[in-house]
Amino acid sequence: PNLYVSKHHNGASSGGNVVAADFVTSFKVMADLFAMGAACDLFRFGFSVCCCAGDGLTFTGPYTVAGQLIPDMATAGETHDTNHAMGDSPTVGSVALTHNGWHTHLFLECCAYIMGQLDKYQDANGQSILQNSLTMLGTDLGTNHSGTSVFYGVSQAGNVFKPGVYDVNNVQLIDFLSSVKSGMGLGGNPVVSSFLV
Repeated sequence: PNLYVSKHHNGASSGGNVVAADFVTSFKVMADLFAMGAACDLFRFGFSVCCCAGDGLTFTGPYTVAGQLIPDMATAGETHDTNHAMGDSPTVGSVALTHNGWHTHLFLECCAYIMGQLDKYQDANGQSILQNSLTMLGTDLGTNHSGTSVFYGVSQAGNVFKPGVYDVNNVQLIDFLSSVKSGMGLGGNPVVSSFLV
């Protein structure tokens, strides 16, 4: 298969065109390597990102969203501009919201895959790496530049956290990370505590 290798670019709307299928395939190759590395105890910390909020690229070619074939993802436009097109109060059913949903689906497909790979490998205690790890899923893509509609998902991290998706409107990522750090017993005061056991 063709693999997509990111090139350096500076800021929004400058990331170029990427075949959607190649992007997903490339992400899955990296996810496989990441999960195997963790399973072999080569490392136990890592970070993966699909596309940052200030980033911008245009997916092209066919892609399937929730069983619906999108003939050409380029219809959705560039990721950064599509997010802004929603505005601060997106209208349900609007074209911009639909197109943003296509991008979100693609990113979440990648996230689901890497979590599935981490769940395949077992640690010595019989639990999967995913079950024993703190795995965070999040987005800084709220509506426009506000923190509205931002969410974070956390895994149980060996029963330290209540797994789930947490709506943390207007809570900055650094505050959420500080809360996670506190929950892991690494000091600090939790700003968000709803996910703590």
